[in-house]
Amino acid sequence: MTCSVTRSVVRGKSSSHSQTSPMPSPSTPGRARSVEPVTVNPFERLTQLVLANDRLIEELASSRLRIDAALVYLDDPNCNARFGSIHLERCQVRHRRILAQLRTNRIEAMRLLGAPSEPAGGTAL
Repeated sequence: MTCSVTRSVVRGKSSSHSQTSPMPSPSTPGRARSVEPVTVNPFERLTQLVLANDRLIEELASSRLRIDAALVYLDDPNCNARFGSIHLERCQVRHRRILAQLRTNRIEAMRLLGAPSEPAGGTAL
């Protein structure tokens, strides 16, 4: 059994030839490069999601600390209220984005596991 392998393309020239026609180089005008869809192993994707969630949970904790610090700053009578309010709003937006990404990751993980992404009551936590 033989297998034809194309090595990496360097400066538009293949370092070895295969039995199939070579892919056009990116500099070839008028011809689009074909891109094969990437298939990801579900377990590999779950691992990626777990690692991403670990990082996001750490970011969520630091985000919560920033929100608390902004609230403490705003409690000071000598604070710049406009600055504090804008900073607090930005911290809250960042916090909501992190929560949204965690929710998205949870839904994707549930889909990969074949479980329903929403609890029986119909509201996501």
